Amino acid sequence: MNVNTRAAHDATVTRMSGLQRELDTLQGRIATGKRLAVPSDDPVASGIASRLTRSQALNTAQVRALDAASSRLAAADTALGGVGTLLIRARELALAGASATLSASDRATLATEVAGLGDDLLAFANTLGPDGAPLFGNALGRGPAFARDATGAVAWRGSGEPSRVAGLAAGIDGRAAFTGSDADAFALLDDLAAALVAPDLTRDADLAAVLTGLDAAVSRTADARAGVGIRAARVDSGVEHLRAGNVALETDIAKLTGLDMAAAIARLQRLTTVLQAAQASFVKVAGLSLWDRL
Repeated sequence: MNVNTRAAHDATVTRMSGLQRELDTLQGRIATGKRLAVPSDDPVASGIASRLTRSQALNTAQVRALDAASSRLAAADTALGGVGTLLIRARELALAGASATLSASDRATLATEVAGLGDDLLAFANTLGPDGAPLFGNALGRGPAFARDATGAVAWRGSGEPSRVAGLAAGIDGRAAFTGSDADAFALLDDLAAALVAPDLTRDADLAAVLTGLDAAVSRTADARAGVGIRAARVDSGVEHLRAGNVALETDIAKLTGLDMAAAIARLQRLTTVLQAAQASFVKVAGLSLWDRL
């Protein structure tokens, strides 16, 4: 009798201890909202969730890189917009300089303004992006993208090709934007300044040649700006795609590791009821056994 009583006592204690552990585990899961506290809770689901989490981290890193590229493209668009306005002003000065009513002093004043436009153009060409790197230097990390050489001519000082992020073009070639073979913007402004103060015999022909080049430069700048817009749209689309992918990954991870809160709370209530009943029964049985011993 005593042996049976002791065995029943031990079995009841073991059962209540198991119930208490299960309650503690369930309460911890409810507190965190996670079904998997440690990988051993479900090795297969945990492994899949880890792979999805790594993919999510990679997407997040690419989003940050594309956001940076988007900021650089926006800055390039602003700079090219300034260049377009500058070139249109240069064209206006070229047309004004062709007027026979201007005096030599008037043309010298126009030439001075053109020289100022040349300085402004160089500043636009050396615009830095939000990251501090030149926008039109391609792979050039630091330093000016364009600089004047010993003769005073402006030359590209960049290197490599425009950067790419996540397979998308994230920059614009500085050479194509400013020094195309059909219209070198820097050389055109130098030629315009010289043409404005040239002798009457050659001035008209010189100004006509500059105007032709400026028309090409204005068109090329507009094309470059349009190219920036296309790249920016692709980058923005890439960002949206990655973010949507992260939302889907988050949903999949939640399905693998998340807790069905309603079901968990219902189970917690059932286990609590069972444990309380077991404890009450244990107290009652233990009390009877004590009287049997007296």
